[in-house]
Amino acid sequence: MKNQVSNLTKQVLSLIVTINKMSFVGITYTNKAGEKASYTVGVNFSYPNAIVKDLDKLNNANIENLIKLVKFPKELVEKAVNKLTTSFINNQNKETQSNQSKGQQDAYINIFDGIKIHKDTQEVKLYGMKIQKTIIEKGIYEQKNSRDLTLCQNAIKKALNFTTSKYRMFSITLENFHQLNANKINLNFE
Repeated sequence: MKNQVSNLTKQVLSLIVTINKMSFVGITYTNKAGEKASYTVGVNFSYPNAIVKDLDKLNNANIENLIKLVKFPKELVEKAVNKLTTSFINNQNKETQSNQSKGQQDAYINIFDGIKIHKDTQEVKLYGMKIQKTIIEKGIYEQKNSRDLTLCQNAIKKALNFTTSKYRMFSITLENFHQLNANKINLNFE
């Protein structure tokens, strides 16, 4: 990792280290699609606990009711439920987790739950559970051509109100991070 840390990184880290245990952080952020929004994010929430809750939702889901909710054929819903369940179980174990999960772990230095620094770029990442979002300026999103299985999985996540789907990663840069509020401290980057 490079020796110099940007002024923004220093400011953000000095604020973030004041966050202990579960905390709520207010941010104003512009994403890659140009959407500017105000968020309330819970940091230091347990993602492994969210996985357990979502696995429980999958295991207790009635397939017939789920088919009605997501409006996909039974075979596809069953396949999507099985794939989601397998993915959650595999990613809980370092031996069976996906290459994407392993790559994420290798690319970052974990400061504490919810805060990471990219080893090469020194970009600070805020990771937490989206509690609330208010759009300030709409962005332009490209239409994705997802496979039916992916569409079905996404519909199931929404229908069962997955907690894991609420987690977001925010890249803290001068271009996209406008404001950060935590513990009665406000940093404004505009």
